[in-house]
Amino acid sequence: MQREITRELVRRLLPERMAESNKGSYGSVLAAAGSMAYRGAAALCTEGALRGGAGLVYLASVEPVIQLVLSRTPECCACGCRTAANGGIHPQDADALRRWFADRHAVLLAGPGLGGERRRCL
Repeated sequence: MQREITRELVRRLLPERMAESNKGSYGSVLAAAGSMAYRGAAALCTEGALRGGAGLVYLASVEPVIQLVLSRTPECCACGCRTAANGGIHPQDADALRRWFADRHAVLLAGPGLGGERRRCL
C-alpha cells in the first residue's frame, strides 16, 4: 500500500524534541566521507544525517571537503585529516579517529566518496 509522505505523517512518526534538550541529547554520527575526487558525497551524507535528526554530526575528511561541507552545513563538526596520495583520508588519521571515537557513543557512517582503497582504513 502506497502512502503519501506528508508533513503531518512525518510529525506523527518522529518523536517530539524536548524543550530542555540540546544537540548532544539526540545522538552522534561520525561520517568518514569524501575525498578530493568525491567532495559532494560528504556533503550529501552529512546533510542527510542532520536532516534525519542526529544531534551531533562529525565529518572526518580532507580539508577541501570540510570547507565545502561547512559552507553548506555550518552546524557540522569538523575532524580535519591529512590528505593521502590518492586524495582521501591518510591511514594514520583513520587510526587516530578510530581511537578517539572508540569510547564515544556514535554511529559510524563510513565510505561515501572515500574511493575503493579507503574503505579498508576505517
